[in-house]
Amino acid sequence: YLMELLRLSNHYEAPRLKELIAYEIISKMMVTHGNAFSVRSYAEQGECGDIQEYCNKYLKTNLASMRTFLDGEQMACISSMVHANSDDQKAAIMKEIEELMNNRNELDALA
Repeated sequence: YLMELLRLSNHYEAPRLKELIAYEIISKMMVTHGNAFSVRSYAEQGECGDIQEYCNKYLKTNLASMRTFLDGEQMACISSMVHANSDDQKAAIMKEIEELMNNRNELDALA
């Protein structure tokens, strides 16, 4: 819900709301291995430099464990491909694998 509020704060030009959202996300350490890239993406779309900076710092600080996490997620997706029953499921899994690979490439670029 905070990411949607961030988008709206940018749309309605509400800088104070944007500051409060950034404070909430950063102070409560809501960025995790599982959402760091998506939070950063929302921050880019919402033009919130504070959150972008925080996410980049989080990624750099946790570089090794983020690599391990992304590799594990990718392996889990590949394993789930075996159990996919339809072309739609396979396509969704391939899209997720592609996103994980892109995230890994971005992570390597930050190093």
